[in-house]
Amino acid sequence: MGAITTWAANRLNMRFASEAARDAALPNPTEGMEAFTGTGPSATKWVYYNGAWERYVLTSGGIGFGSLLLDEISLPTNDRYATLTVPVSLRGTLRKYVVEVEAGAATVLSNETRPLCIRPNADTGANYRTNSILFEGGTIIGGANQSDTSAPWTAYLGRFAGSLEVTFTPRAIGPTGYMAWRGYGYVNSGGTTDRTFTTGGRWNSPTNEVISTFELLTNVGSAFFANSPRARLWGYR
Repeated sequence: MGAITTWAANRLNMRFASEAARDAALPNPTEGMEAFTGTGPSATKWVYYNGAWERYVLTSGGIGFGSLLLDEISLPTNDRYATLTVPVSLRGTLRKYVVEVEAGAATVLSNETRPLCIRPNADTGANYRTNSILFEGGTIIGGANQSDTSAPWTAYLGRFAGSLEVTFTPRAIGPTGYMAWRGYGYVNSGGTTDRTFTTGGRWNSPTNEVISTFELLTNVGSAFFANSPRARLWGYR
């Protein structure tokens, strides 16, 4: 009986104000332990799995179905790199991924835009092809075609916080080396030269792998993220 009590106590579903409070109270968590952080709509359930706390996805349609918020981060304002992560328990189970970004860039090109690259699994190989069009009102003012590039212009940022969305569709649910994408967004220049854009492209890797991360980076080192930048990753089953 004592062994059963100890086993159950190590897996109680506990509540904490934040992730930091959880980690302070549970420095040595047990595999299978569950915990909640936050309250109300911002509450998150966690399961300790494979040596790490993993987000347990809850949706209005039930557990693990429909659109799933996989990750949500504040982008750094002292760097041009950031990473969105697929929870370990959901890797290899999703049919579609959507990256949302609300951000500006510290520096922009003469056309008031800053290219944003999004790379599955931080793949730095020349495995990308892209096509993009920039609009000002109803007029096409530019764009880009890239082939066999390692830094795909997947979307565009502006001088101030805009909004963009890019949808990635893998060829296979499990390990895959191919994903096509389509994107659109609003580039905020802070004036009458605001732009919109559409993009499309594909990632074609020589090896198949399970999708675990999406790396975000601007196309030059001085173009840090700006204007309270943030990003979200959604998954669909």
